Amino acid sequence: MKKENNKLKDELIDIQMKSMQNNLIFYNIKETEEEICSEIIGSETWLQENNFINIEKFEKKSCLCRNKNIGTRNEGGLAVYCKQHLCKGISVEKEVNHGILLLKLEHTFFNTTKDVFVCFSYIPHEKSKYYNICDIDFHEIIESIVLDYSEKGIVLICGDFNSRIGEVSDVLYNDQLDKFVTSVNHLENPIISDRCSMDKVVNTFGRKLLQVCYNTGLTISNGRLGSDTNGQFTLCNSKGTSVNDYLLVSPNNYGIISDFEVLEMNEFSDHMPLFF
Repeated sequence: MKKENNKLKDELIDIQMKSMQNNLIFYNIKETEEEICSEIIGSETWLQENNFINIEKFEKKSCLCRNKNIGTRNEGGLAVYCKQHLCKGISVEKEVNHGILLLKLEHTFFNTTKDVFVCFSYIPHEKSKYYNICDIDFHEIIESIVLDYSEKGIVLICGDFNSRIGEVSDVLYNDQLDKFVTSVNHLENPIISDRCSMDKVVNTFGRKLLQVCYNTGLTISNGRLGSDTNGQFTLCNSKGTSVNDYLLVSPNNYGIISDFEVLEMNEFSDHMPLFF
């Protein structure tokens, strides 16, 4: 019996490893009436450049594979695919070789008032081997991108931040700011609804992400916009459930987000895809 149990365990591990080999790359490929299919897919991936496949009706815009390999697999990385009919209006504005990518959506092509810059980000877990050997402040890089490009257009930030922020407010109102800064005239805050979250935990990276919100004026879409009224979990694995994946947008630009939803988990990842 023990031998059979061990055999079954090995088979299950093998199946899991094969499914995770192409982490998140395959979700929402076929467009049917029953399935939501994104126009742009941004995904964390453990693969190298020569491992990626062609996806029907999609074009690969960028693939960031990290230079440092840890253990037996490639740590992190990022791949972005776009619908072919949209590619003329989408360009890669900036690539940071640590899992941060900035796309530019031309306002003339998409009929928006300004260019839209979408920053896809993957921040490794604070206890991961990769993060421990890197001398990089990922949150600082993301914040600098927001501040640099906010004058050029609309900036959205999306990705796996490995940050848990619970239900702590991501907005500093003027009366709070005045406690610390009295010599600056602050702009009036637009009306911002409260944010809900099914994850009540706050970790170190979560506090860093909240500081990015305070410094840039971006807010969390999870639990606030679209269909995600409760702030659904975005990660489910053997260690539990949490919210690690977010979309950040300025309240002044809520109008461009027609919907925001955390989709159901699929067999290729322990993360739930974000749809907006």
